[in-house]
Amino acid sequence: MSKKKSQLMNSFVSEHVSASTNSMSDLQADHDLWYKIRVLLHDLHNIANDHAAQARTQNPTDEFYISGPYFTLEEAARIKGTIVPSPILAEIPELEELEFEGDSEHHISPHSSPRS
Repeated sequence: MSKKKSQLMNSFVSEHVSASTNSMSDLQADHDLWYKIRVLLHDLHNIANDHAAQARTQNPTDEFYISGPYFTLEEAARIKGTIVPSPILAEIPELEELEFEGDSEHHISPHSSPRS
C-alpha cells in the first residue's frame, strides 16, 4: 500500500475513533464483526500450517492487521476505538506461571551451594 493511502486511512480511522468509543461488549454484540475478529485470531494462530490463513495475513494494509481483507474502514475504526480494560494477573494464568518461574530461578535453598 502506498504511504499516501496509508496516511489517508489512518486519518479516517483517527477521526472516527475520536467520535466514538466502544467496549468489548459492543463488538461482541455485532455478530458479523465478532466473527471477523475470530477469523483474524484464527489466521494469526494458524499462519504456519494453514495456507489460506497465510495468504490472508499477507494482504492487510495495517501493521496490526486491523484492515482489509478482514475489516472495512468503518469496522477497523470501531475496533481501534474500543476501550479494552487491562487484564488482572488472575485472568492470564500464563503470566502468573512465568512470574513464578522467574522467581524460582533466583531462589536459593539452604541446601544449595554457592556458584564458583
